[in-house]
Amino acid sequence: MSNFVVGIGGSGAKLMQALIHLGAAGMMPAHRTEVTGLLVDPDESNGNVLDCLSLEKAYQDCRRQLKVGKTDLFAADISLTGPWTPLVDPKVDTLKKIFHYNQLAATDSEEAQLMDLFFERQELDLSVIKGFRGRPAIGAAVFANSVDFGKPGVWKEFRSSIKTSSTASAPHVLFAGSVFGGSGAAGLPTLSRLLSNHLKGDVTNARFGLILFLPFFQFQQVEGEAVQADPASFPMATAEALKYYDDQNFLQICNSIYAVGEEFPAEMSVPAVGAKEQRNEAHFIELVAGMGAIRFFDDKLQSADSLAVAAREKDSTLTWNDLPTDGQMKKANILQLQARLQQLAVFAVAYHYIFYPEIQDALQSPGAATKGYWRDLIVRKGVNPQEAQVPLAAADAYAVLFLEWLLQLSTPRRGGFYPGLVNPNVFAKSQGMDWTLKLLRDFQPDTIKNLLKNRPKSRIDYRTIDNRASRANVKDDDAQGPGLLVRALYDACAVD
Repeated sequence: MSNFVVGIGGSGAKLMQALIHLGAAGMMPAHRTEVTGLLVDPDESNGNVLDCLSLEKAYQDCRRQLKVGKTDLFAADISLTGPWTPLVDPKVDTLKKIFHYNQLAATDSEEAQLMDLFFERQELDLSVIKGFRGRPAIGAAVFANSVDFGKPGVWKEFRSSIKTSSTASAPHVLFAGSVFGGSGAAGLPTLSRLLSNHLKGDVTNARFGLILFLPFFQFQQVEGEAVQADPASFPMATAEALKYYDDQNFLQICNSIYAVGEEFPAEMSVPAVGAKEQRNEAHFIELVAGMGAIRFFDDKLQSADSLAVAAREKDSTLTWNDLPTDGQMKKANILQLQARLQQLAVFAVAYHYIFYPEIQDALQSPGAATKGYWRDLIVRKGVNPQEAQVPLAAADAYAVLFLEWLLQLSTPRRGGFYPGLVNPNVFAKSQGMDWTLKLLRDFQPDTIKNLLKNRPKSRIDYRTIDNRASRANVKDDDAQGPGLLVRALYDACAVD
């Protein structure tokens, strides 16, 4: 059973990053672990998009190289394409060029008059290579002009995949992006309506959903840029956008709409209008949105009309119990879902700071390796240590990316916030509002017992993890080679 996600703009890419991490933790519905993602952004070099693509590659490296067997770790089958850009020719990058404004104006056509009416002169001349600069009207015109489901390419393939999957079960199609910026505000309503209209004739069982990111961050203005997004205008733009979704009856198109935002916006460290410099830090709102996506994917979600509202208990923190779930879930099931993400957090810290350094020592001196898990699961299993080197490094590469994500959403750049999911001091150090992962030499193994916050029954210490790893006995024939070792170390990090 397939899920489809269209991540539009920087916020859409950030949602995809959250979904990859949640998929790595095994949090997708058991019957819907396959996710086909498409990134959409006029700015192909957008830093958020590039980071998302790098994460997806690291995740795929783990799934391809490590046979960990039947377990939550790396359970979701997530594939990602894009970014698709509406700009066919990078030289044709303004409304004037895209719509042949000069030719139309020379004949005093109505089309040119309409463009003069709806767009300012500087907007007609604005290059959209780096995005729409908080001008959704520009983006909507460009998107609507560029999407072609009949022409060979990304959109035809995406539509065909949805149609093919519909023969087995109802495909769930989710669109995600911001409503207050440029790319997301333009692409969400435009692309969701275009795709749903083109599927009406031959896919009758598709479920459509929207994740609307309301303002949750702000930034300083970029010097030297005449046209750029203005955070001061975000609240008004959001109000107008939500009114538009209501006026245009999007609840008739979509089965579910999730709106997520934050009253106290975080300050992005590097303001940029686009390109690789636009790399917004992860924010816990993206995790909340990811939980909404999981809820949307679940077939058990009731189809009856309903309104669900979720909020955290205190505005100064975010705890495990604040993460939204289906209201019909039993407490035991909610705790089990939380425990999967908690276990991945413990595993990422333990693997990067404890196990992988030991693995590297064993690879350098195989005969001197003393760890029981290495002898039992590598040496005695006849695994070639050199062949295991690349797959085991892939697991560490993903662990680092996960820890960076976990660190950023646990330490949003805003005053008065304290972490409620994990204690970042265990694996990171701060310099004012800036945090960085600790170096290996600065990590104290005994502190791992303090990692998980607000879950007193989920305490786990270094001795427990080390003992479990030393006595590893994975009874799963599908776990093989270096994947068997990673699986055993992951199991050693299980949270009670």
